[in-house]
Amino acid sequence: MRFAAYERLLTTTRGRGEISMDIAIVGCGEISTKHIQFALDYPEANIVGLVDTERERARRRAAQFQIPDCSYPHLSELFLFRKPKVVHVLTPPATHLPLVLECIEAGCHVLVEKPAGLNYQQVKTMFKVAEERGVFLCVDHNHCFDPCMIEVKKMVERGDIGEIIYVESYYGWNPDIAAVRSYPKVNQIPWIHTLPGGVLHDLITHPLALLLEYTGLPREIKAISRSLGTLPQGQPDELRILCDGSKAMGILAISFNAKPFLHYLNLFGSEMFVQVNFNTMTYYTQPSRKLPKAIGKPLLNLEQSWQLASRTLINTARFLTGRLKSYHGMRTLIHRFYQSIQRGEEPPVSQEQCLQVARVIDQVWEQIGSRKMSFSPIFPRQSPAPSSCYSYLSKSQRPSRVLITGASGFLGHHLARRLLREGYLVRALVRKLSPIEKLGDLDLEIFFGDVRDEDSLRAAIQGVEMIVHAAADTSGGRLEDALETTVNGSRNVLCLAQQEGVRKLVYISSLSVYDYSRLPAGHLIREEDALEANPKKRGVYTCSKLEAEKMVQRFIRENNLPVVILRPGTIYGPGGAVLTPMIGYALSKNFILAIGRKGFKLPLVYIDNLLDAIVLSLENDKAAGKIYNIVDDEPVSKHVYIQRYLCKRGKGGHVVYLPYALVYSLTFGLELLSKIMHKEPFLTRYRLAASCKSFLFDTSKAKQDLGWSSRIPAREGLENTLTWSKNVWAC
Repeated sequence: MRFAAYERLLTTTRGRGEISMDIAIVGCGEISTKHIQFALDYPEANIVGLVDTERERARRRAAQFQIPDCSYPHLSELFLFRKPKVVHVLTPPATHLPLVLECIEAGCHVLVEKPAGLNYQQVKTMFKVAEERGVFLCVDHNHCFDPCMIEVKKMVERGDIGEIIYVESYYGWNPDIAAVRSYPKVNQIPWIHTLPGGVLHDLITHPLALLLEYTGLPREIKAISRSLGTLPQGQPDELRILCDGSKAMGILAISFNAKPFLHYLNLFGSEMFVQVNFNTMTYYTQPSRKLPKAIGKPLLNLEQSWQLASRTLINTARFLTGRLKSYHGMRTLIHRFYQSIQRGEEPPVSQEQCLQVARVIDQVWEQIGSRKMSFSPIFPRQSPAPSSCYSYLSKSQRPSRVLITGASGFLGHHLARRLLREGYLVRALVRKLSPIEKLGDLDLEIFFGDVRDEDSLRAAIQGVEMIVHAAADTSGGRLEDALETTVNGSRNVLCLAQQEGVRKLVYISSLSVYDYSRLPAGHLIREEDALEANPKKRGVYTCSKLEAEKMVQRFIRENNLPVVILRPGTIYGPGGAVLTPMIGYALSKNFILAIGRKGFKLPLVYIDNLLDAIVLSLENDKAAGKIYNIVDDEPVSKHVYIQRYLCKRGKGGHVVYLPYALVYSLTFGLELLSKIMHKEPFLTRYRLAASCKSFLFDTSKAKQDLGWSSRIPAREGLENTLTWSKNVWAC
């Protein structure tokens, strides 16, 4: 397609060199860093606008790339002062249609991130208006322009592969990233979950564009999906599409579960097989040869090894010399789009390609169905109904309704089962993206919310008599986020519990609040011992848990809400983590790396023993206002735990203990390097010293006041846990 407007443009600029390119970026999220970088790499490009509804984010991007402040909160304001030739639209897909149309009406050419729109009709409308206005519209199908893919495309065009018979496009993706798991605002899910096809909708464009380029227009597609529980509320995390194309048949596969997370394109031709690996930016070919098997098989292995090794060396050299960059395909696409504008040529991704991808995506969602997430409260199938149903019982005889915060976690779902067995009515508070499969088969109420959000928290607390507050930030991320959840969230729980007349609250604290640095190794730690004096040196988790417990203690002194504080040890049991950093790191299935002495005493508490303490705390009125250590009576050494772990694997395993002095020295080097790089070290000597000291913990107070004991001995607890983990491995 060649527009008359561009013929006129070429005529007026002929002889004056290339046309300058004023660029605006709309949406200054993480991907904008690549768009800005590649736009600045183009000789005639000049960034004149950075647009984001969070203007401060646009200003940060400008400062990052040393661009004079040209930030705007809205497109309309940008167009009052600037007239960019090209606009990159990088906002969430739900906003693409109005933003793209606004840019087109202003006479700007547009590069829009994938997916271009929420459906085929939106994408069709964009292209129709662009054509009417005489401007270019291009969608960022960047993997089609990766260097390895460009080389293979040349081979296809030369006929080296022969006739393409079959295509396989595979995309393995790790969903454990902020765009999927984090909350952009309190109690607000990321936009990626709100797309018609959920998380898959944001990813399908990449492998589908590659597939359709070689299968041609689909005559028929068949799509199937499955949920293996990686995404919340049964959203599909496995997708397979069988495509009967006009040129070849093909299969598309997206997996969030298969590991490692591979990304490749296989082309099966009549003369040659080609695999393009987008993870390594390499490809290898396997031509059809008429050789004896005895020669052909070893020759094939040698040839593939040579191809991959040589291309890896070439890529390394290109990367070191700046000729190969991360997201290089995006760079190529952006520059080709700019060139197409200057020369009046068709954009690098045609209208037909973009519409074809959008049309197939619609067909896929029609076949597998759309699974919209719901955050309305879930009530048990055999709901005992409101407390009014027990009006015939005296107040003391009615079952208490207990709210569990953090109910989707390891402790939370075990506690829910236990309280139900004890005859309590249970209400679970879970965050919107939390997995609830383990709660789904229980007769309890599930409320979606966040302890940081007072409205959703109040709804969960209303009508309950008791609360077990187990929610906390355990991610080890930013301190500000941890304090917001663990400290402010706990404050919200306490204040609303007081307002709503809750009778008892059990707060789950941690042994990490103690000042291990000042206590001698082997000391028997009691509840009255000193708390950590330098929590920030100990890390995000300790800092937030200590601040939260101090706040809870102040609340107890200043209010009349009965609160019990439990300081459990490292919780273990079926369904929980089998190896923690305190115990060791599994470098492979049969190789463990541990730090420090073999005889280090692990402060463990078996899950059932902790549940006993929680139930007793709920039921014992004398426990109000008190703090209890909850640790199993029989200390288990690090060496014994690891040996039993390896023995249960049933294979010859190995463990290496790094001497404490060696790790301490390496940590000192890490601190120096981090200081030079102006970054926070992930481990400090202070934190290492605290974690490698062995202590004993006094639980006599819990035994005397609550009647608690470590009912499940360590040998039984370890056997239950490791047998469970062995069965999981076998599956």
